[in-house]
Amino acid sequence: MATGSIWQALGWTIVAAVLLQVAYFVLTTWLVSKRRDLEKTGADKDTARVPPSPIRPTRNRDGRTH
Repeated sequence: MATGSIWQALGWTIVAAVLLQVAYFVLTTWLVSKRRDLEKTGADKDTARVPPSPIRPTRNRDGRTH
């Protein structure tokens, strides 16, 4: 059974790391630009201001609420 070179493995590791970084940068840039476009058009104003759900009272160990 033959094994590969340590230098070849290191090279592929560097290639994979660079590809992951480039993909992360592209995705982040795309998400920021998409959000900026939504803010300019005002398309998300209805969904951005969703009222919070009512908070249920917490209970102590004895069952009483505060």
